[in-house]
Amino acid sequence: MKRILTAVVTVALTIPCEAGMAGEAPATRPEPPCVQWKLAAFPSEARTRMHLKAKDVPTFPNENPRLREAKNWPTMVRIGGQACSLRISEQDYDVVKRVQSLSEISPRNRYCLHYEAAPQRGRSSTRGPFYCWSQTASGPWLTERSWEAESSHGESTETYLYYPSGELLMYECTRRWTEGLFSKRDHREHVEEAFNRSGCLLVFGYWKDNEPIGTFYLGRPVDPIVLSGRKVALIGRANSEAGLSAK
Repeated sequence: MKRILTAVVTVALTIPCEAGMAGEAPATRPEPPCVQWKLAAFPSEARTRMHLKAKDVPTFPNENPRLREAKNWPTMVRIGGQACSLRISEQDYDVVKRVQSLSEISPRNRYCLHYEAAPQRGRSSTRGPFYCWSQTASGPWLTERSWEAESSHGESTETYLYYPSGELLMYECTRRWTEGLFSKRDHREHVEEAFNRSGCLLVFGYWKDNEPIGTFYLGRPVDPIVLSGRKVALIGRANSEAGLSAK
């Protein structure tokens, strides 16, 4: 699975800057403000999937506070009736490797934990929670977590990113399903949102079958590439506040 924080930050240099973004350190720029979103101006499909406040975002599925600390993860669990094994990965900039225990992770590297069902087939075997931490001077920062679900209706992934102080930074939801008995068609729906620390919506994007239905920043339509640039800036700011480089 391609995780948001890694994927977005590593493409930062390929995104063109808009006026007001270049030449400023991320942590010194003012936080984007709360604005009024005029919902009537948005496509109806997009409106029904939009959350104007972070508090309205669906809560993390099957919340377990103990999992916020990596040391509390069991080595074996059952998810959706399947036996699943713990997997630990370490990220050193663009290099990701699997390790056997938390003690093998370098104090400066990011690390992630998730579960896989047998037989292991990469992303298609991932089940349940997927958490990632960055290591800072004040301790581990839970930067990202997601939940992989599978049902008779298809597959879904919900992903949550956080500010160093714990507020919700981004929410993404991807659903994949197949319809048709004989001529089967694969479908994909993707929503992404970003919020400031006050919980106000800053970024909204909605894609259906990989086609953008609407991409918006501060209530105004923007090109999808500009939207990606805004997300990069928000993540870069969060990393700077935590005393980290983009990794």
